Amino acid sequence: MDQRQIEKALEKALDLESAAYQAREYLEKICQDIHALPIPGQVDKAEYLRRLLLGLKLGENSGEKLNRLVSMAKTYDCLPANPRKIKALSNRLALRLRQCEDCFPDDAHALLFLVLNIIYCFHPRVHEQLEKDPKYFSTLIEWSAKPTNQDPRFKPMQDLQPCLNEKGTLPVNPSDSNVFRLHAILKDLPSEVIVRSNLEAYIR
Repeated sequence: MDQRQIEKALEKALDLESAAYQAREYLEKICQDIHALPIPGQVDKAEYLRRLLLGLKLGENSGEKLNRLVSMAKTYDCLPANPRKIKALSNRLALRLRQCEDCFPDDAHALLFLVLNIIYCFHPRVHEQLEKDPKYFSTLIEWSAKPTNQDPRFKPMQDLQPCLNEKGTLPVNPSDSNVFRLHAILKDLPSEVIVRSNLEAYIR
């Protein structure tokens, strides 16, 4: 079980004052043996994604596409640590791969494909905005570079927790899906790919 969720429930149920500390103390009275699962590393998460995708029917000539996606996930730490969330992403990727046989001809388009499907799975408010207006992607890139900016145009991102800012890496929970892990990818994504791609086809 997720210990944080149990502690939050205890905080609410017991109306604790120094909430987090007291909830943990209370939980330790009930559960003396607490074993924390190790957090998977970047390569482990990417390989898990590969295994999940291999178990799904992706169609003919899907091997190269699969390798590209996994390579991107190894290059950029863009996946949450929660296996259930990675499984949800693999199901979405498999669906989209079946729908578009020629969806990404090169690494840059594979990166864009991965980004938009991560947004679909984990950042629904941003996806809704992109679905309404694919050009909003440039606003997302702008926010990603300076996530502390309070510009009203960035409202769909207000619930996201950035993992980077202008000064460097920020502490985040490795499993949370509201953590925005796409800063580095968006920075490296070639602008010509964004301009020339049919973003609407990728998004829908």
